[in-house]
Amino acid sequence: GGMKLWDMSGYELVKNLLRQKERVRSLALDTATDRAYAGLQSGNIRSVSLGNARNRTELKGHTDFVSCLSIDPASQYLVSGSWDRTLRVWDMDSCELISSSMCKNGISSLVWHPSGGHIYTTDFTGSLISWKIDLQ
Repeated sequence: GGMKLWDMSGYELVKNLLRQKERVRSLALDTATDRAYAGLQSGNIRSVSLGNARNRTELKGHTDFVSCLSIDPASQYLVSGSWDRTLRVWDMDSCELISSSMCKNGISSLVWHPSGGHIYTTDFTGSLISWKIDLQ
C-alpha cells in the first residue's frame, strides 16, 4: 500500500508520498493546505504534505480500519469514520481529537454538509444518520 502523486495531464508519477505495508482504506485531500490524509487498515490516519513528503503526522484513536474521511468546508477539521463504530472529529492544525461519537454499526461513508454544521454518515446496514456538529 501507499500514496502516490500523479501528473494527470501526462499520466506520469510525480512522487511517492507514502510507502507502507498496510492498506490505505480511505483518502481525503485538503486543497487549502495541500495535505493528504490516508485512513489505514490499522485504524491510524496518516497526514502528508504534497510539497514535502517528509512532513507527515499520524492521528491515532480508531481500533479498526478507517473507512472514510472528510474535511469540513472551512478546512479546519477532519472527520473520520471507522468500522470500530466511532465517528471522530480532529483539529487539522493541532492534530488533536476534538470529539468522538459511538455509532450502532461500523461507518461506511460520510460527508460534511456544505454549511459545516452537520455530518451525514451511512453504516454497513444502509442506515443514514445526521450528526449536529458544534465546534465553536
